[in-house]
Amino acid sequence: MASKYCSANDDVYVSGSQSFQTFQMQSTQYENKELTTMAFYNIYGGSHRLYGGYGEAAKTRECKNGFLSSADKEWKTIFCVQKKKKFPKLYDVSLAMSLLGHDDIGQTVKIELEGFSKEASQKLIKAFVEETQ
Repeated sequence: MASKYCSANDDVYVSGSQSFQTFQMQSTQYENKELTTMAFYNIYGGSHRLYGGYGEAAKTRECKNGFLSSADKEWKTIFCVQKKKKFPKLYDVSLAMSLLGHDDIGQTVKIELEGFSKEASQKLIKAFVEETQ
């Protein structure tokens, strides 16, 4: 199995070492030429995860699983939102999308926003989804 990985990361700092906003995006493409379909999906299925906090941070996170269709693509999605404790008007937002319906190829795309307003998060997520399709 071959895979291609691409990512981008940008941080906004409030001091020399304290980041306030983080924007991360990644895309991984999978191509299967040697594994059985079941083995391929066991590996590919593990790529559809979001990591966003441990302990109390993970408990306050609200996530929804779903599906998204475009003209020629079907995606499995997980969308998570969490309010910042110290800054209640700011959110951490994550979206992961995995391409469905192919036996020998796969693609997982993820976007993670930390410390963004609700409005800014919605605009960025909408633009990300539109560009992905």
